[in-house]
Amino acid sequence: MAFMQGITELGLIVEEAHLSDATEVAAIDAWVCAHPASTPFHRPGWIMGVQDGTGQKGRMLVAWLGSQIVGILPLTYIRSMLFGRAWWVVGSPSTAAS
Repeated sequence: MAFMQGITELGLIVEEAHLSDATEVAAIDAWVCAHPASTPFHRPGWIMGVQDGTGQKGRMLVAWLGSQIVGILPLTYIRSMLFGRAWWVVGSPSTAAS
């Protein structure tokens, strides 16, 4: 509980991206493209394409500091015989929160 209070005091908010909101998708995409360690796999279009093409669920978490994006975490939900059911991080942890 104290950890969450500390985050709130900093003004950092992490929420699921609204991938149906073109304005929010454009803001996330611009942030990803400007990040020096990003890859195409971090872009909202990739998550949406995987979701549409495979039927797997795709989500993105976005960290906001005020009205500014400070990090993203792209996720895809995998169902397989090998891995079972799990949310997988797309891309490397170093670019997920910078």
